[in-house]
Amino acid sequence: MAVAQPGLRRGVALPTLQEAVDGGTWLCGPSEMLVEHLKGVEERYPGVERINLGAVMGMPREVFKDQLSKFAEEVMPAFSGKSRQ
Repeated sequence: MAVAQPGLRRGVALPTLQEAVDGGTWLCGPSEMLVEHLKGVEERYPGVERINLGAVMGMPREVFKDQLSKFAEEVMPAFSGKSRQ
């Protein structure tokens, strides 16, 4: 919450939500934008095979599950067939 509400920071130098998005540590936006960003990561770091997704604290479980499903359906197919199992 402190990232979204700067008044809650209490002397801690946390980035704003926009700074986190601009810095690439938070991925937000339509699926096409996520694919584009992750393709850029793949290009910069060719050995990357996995990413970590997590829920924002306080996000309802059902919302996170819906977002994961959408990610699986709309983003992951752009990277299928590249795994080295």
